[in-house]
Amino acid sequence: MSESMAHIGLKQEARQLLVNMGCIEIKEEVRFGNLIIDIIGYKNNKIIAIECGNLSLKNKIEKIKEIPDIIKVLHLKHKSPEDPNLKISIDKYTKTKILNFLNSQKDTINIRNIAKSLKIAYPTAQKYVALLEAEKKINVRKYGNMKLIEPLDKK
Repeated sequence: MSESMAHIGLKQEARQLLVNMGCIEIKEEVRFGNLIIDIIGYKNNKIIAIECGNLSLKNKIEKIKEIPDIIKVLHLKHKSPEDPNLKISIDKYTKTKILNFLNSQKDTINIRNIAKSLKIAYPTAQKYVALLEAEKKINVRKYGNMKLIEPLDKK
């Protein structure tokens, strides 16, 4: 089952929260018995657990609190669709994903291949390539009717 962009955004927030709390190791989708916890962080040999979004079990937070070594359990809830921070989080995630992909490529690549490789819709790839170009983080050059994209440092 694939994750929604909103859930991915919440997991990014959870990761950053754990880093800010001083966790030295962070893991995703960790199984404890029959429970799978979205994000955990280790701090002083203890565990901080974070569940993101809707809960699969009604009393999941209470069950997580019963696990030995877990000192804190947090629940990050989905933001309202009107919340501007949700869009910013998704935008940042998608742009970073595209930039990281471009940096991993040896040659220039076109938008269709970016979309296909990252499993995102072609119009979504077009939108974020345009944003990254406007932010001067990538080079876009025309080759016939195709646009070839590369990160700035590969000029």
